[in-house]
Amino acid sequence: MAHVAHFKASDLKRIVNEYDRDEKYKCRDGRIDSSKTNLNYKMESDDFEIRFGKRFSEVEHSNRKDLNVISTWVITCPQELQNDSDRVKFFKLSYEFVQARYGADNVIQGYVHNDETTPHMHIPVIPVKDKRVSAKALFTRSELHSFHKDLDKVMEDEFGIKGLILNGRTKGNYTVSELKERTKQEQALSEREENANIEDYALSQRQEALDSRETRLNAREDDLTKREKDFALTKLKWRNKANNELEELKKQLNATAKAEFEKQQKQLQDYYNSQVEKINKWASDYKNQLEQEYQEKEDAREAQFKIRVEKAAERRFEAAQREQEQEQFRKNRQGFDISDIHW
Repeated sequence: MAHVAHFKASDLKRIVNEYDRDEKYKCRDGRIDSSKTNLNYKMESDDFEIRFGKRFSEVEHSNRKDLNVISTWVITCPQELQNDSDRVKFFKLSYEFVQARYGADNVIQGYVHNDETTPHMHIPVIPVKDKRVSAKALFTRSELHSFHKDLDKVMEDEFGIKGLILNGRTKGNYTVSELKERTKQEQALSEREENANIEDYALSQRQEALDSRETRLNAREDDLTKREKDFALTKLKWRNKANNELEELKKQLNATAKAEFEKQQKQLQDYYNSQVEKINKWASDYKNQLEQEYQEKEDAREAQFKIRVEKAAERRFEAAQREQEQEQFRKNRQGFDISDIHW
């Protein structure tokens, strides 16, 4: 049994944490036996983030937040294969099959989980179709059907057992508990596939709207490009006509009104010189004004500085007087005798 699920860039950290888990990983639904997590293994030694980042940067893709950047095949080992070596071979063949089908560069990793009820493998794939990332274009109904059929044929050729992928055991050997567990798994898978189909339909509707808008924009861009070309041709045509008329006018002026032309040139030159003279005078006056304002400010600062100096001198003089008075007072006090007082 095999099914595919699609994930956006915002989902990657969560799913990789689940796929590449260790014994400390916490599972809320209790389906994981952490004592067996050490039996899990990967097909590649490379880091997921490094492999994904390198390949994703090499292929054309949209920058939409709802773009499915990873499509993960979940391939469950059939109960017919109970031997450990057969299971290892089953997962190895499945991984190589996916690599051959979608390109080894696009297959990022293979995570084999032996710590759940049924051993299975997650194979995250960058869905590249026609050199562009598009899960919708790659995983059509026809592709999903042929995937199961072709993988089932590979397993039949290897193990000599029919229906390992398509149906598993359909008759005879299931116990009641096995049938209940298989029904539970198939119901869960059906719900996931239904949700995925609903999401794919919504995305396809949005994609169709975007495609329609892009088509309109392309048509408008083509129309603008055509108008731009027509405008450029018209502009060139009128420019050539204007140049020809200007040359003809120059000839007429040279032949019939050369003196008048020189007179106008002189008037223009005189006007230009007068304007230059006005500008120079304005610049000179403005410079003088600035210098005068600067000098006035300097004089004001200098006057303030003199006032401060004079006040400081006065304060020093007053301080000196007070010091002399205090010194005289001390001398008078030292020569004072209380016996000189007449009571």
